[in-house]
Amino acid sequence: MSEYSQSGSWFARTSRVTPCGGQTGSKSPGKVGPLGAYPLYLDRAAGPYAWDVDQQRYVDWFNGNCAVTLGHGHPLVRQCIVDALQTFGALPSLPTRLEAEVAENLCRVIPCAESIRFVKTGSEACAGAVRIARMATGRDVIVCAEGQYHGWHDWHCVTKPYHPGVPDILGSLVRTFRWGDADSLLAAMGQDVAAVMVEPALPSMADPVWLQTLANIAHAHGALVAFDEMITGGRLHLGGAQVETGVIPDLGTFGKAYANGHALAFIAGSRELMRHAWPVSGTFGAETVGLAACLAVLKIHAQEQPLTRLHRVGQWLIDGFNGIASRLGFVARMAGHACRPHIDWQEPDTGRLLMIRSLFQQELAARGVLTHWGAWNPSAAHEAQQVGETLTAIDGALTSMAGYLADPDPSTHLRGELIQPAFTRPAA
Repeated sequence: MSEYSQSGSWFARTSRVTPCGGQTGSKSPGKVGPLGAYPLYLDRAAGPYAWDVDQQRYVDWFNGNCAVTLGHGHPLVRQCIVDALQTFGALPSLPTRLEAEVAENLCRVIPCAESIRFVKTGSEACAGAVRIARMATGRDVIVCAEGQYHGWHDWHCVTKPYHPGVPDILGSLVRTFRWGDADSLLAAMGQDVAAVMVEPALPSMADPVWLQTLANIAHAHGALVAFDEMITGGRLHLGGAQVETGVIPDLGTFGKAYANGHALAFIAGSRELMRHAWPVSGTFGAETVGLAACLAVLKIHAQEQPLTRLHRVGQWLIDGFNGIASRLGFVARMAGHACRPHIDWQEPDTGRLLMIRSLFQQELAARGVLTHWGAWNPSAAHEAQQVGETLTAIDGALTSMAGYLADPDPSTHLRGELIQPAFTRPAA
């Protein structure tokens, strides 16, 4: 922890009272970058930047685990929250007009939405959609694509090879199929399937032909189609991948970008299907901070078209990385959506890939860039200056790595521990 003295102090302090030293698995210490050579805790954030507890500034491309699309602390979002708190308080004793205002606006921009149920997290929204699908169809089985993620709740986690605390018997209620493989999907279907739930556009661009094939297969078996648009909704398009592809699901789950980092998620569907949403209920479903933030985000989209800027910035990043990598002789390429690109290191050896990712994260952090190894999350607050700073850091990081990877043992250049993927068993 020598490079990050205050981070080390906070790590020791937090670990005594918090499992794994952080409340979110994907950004806990050691999950984003190498423990000992990567910042662990932030002190503040504003616009496209974040500062760690050692007061080092970073261009932030992690952006609240993909939730922040307008930049940290957007003034209009902040003002709408203040206004709502002054008007309603955080949690009024009865429903407020905010519930109708926000839901009406969401129904205008999301094709599958005629009715909305608000919750606080993406995991809740996906679990709620599963409940609605089972109630509407009278069936129990859910079909999901291999390798996709629909939250930490039991119904989905049982599909993972490692699912501690989740009874194996629940596995009889979920089947998986290979993405893009119609025969694999057909093999998973049956008259007991309530819904096919998928992330429609990850990691590559959504394929309308495949998504329509998927929907046709599901509907032919009497099952519903649910799109998990936690990442694509409000980032790929304000109305989600369903707008981009023209394939409209029966149910959709959304969150993250719609409140610019404030806690809000929701399930959307037809009025007929959403009649079954009544058991999906929590004390904080209509808490006013998240609703006010969402209303502000929707106003900003109507006035400024921030996703145009966000996508442009992402494309600059892709083009810049690929140009640098090519010049330095790396086979790695940045690919995927401009709204959420990822680096394909083209390294089949999983052990070496983990080393490459760890070294790259280490070198980026040392040059003032914060991102997640799995994907980059541009925001509308990023401008040419931040892209320039980032590409300079990428150039320096890859130049250093070219030397490191030429060594018989690149691990000697790692100043911390290897990155540990989220949802792995913690060290004893």
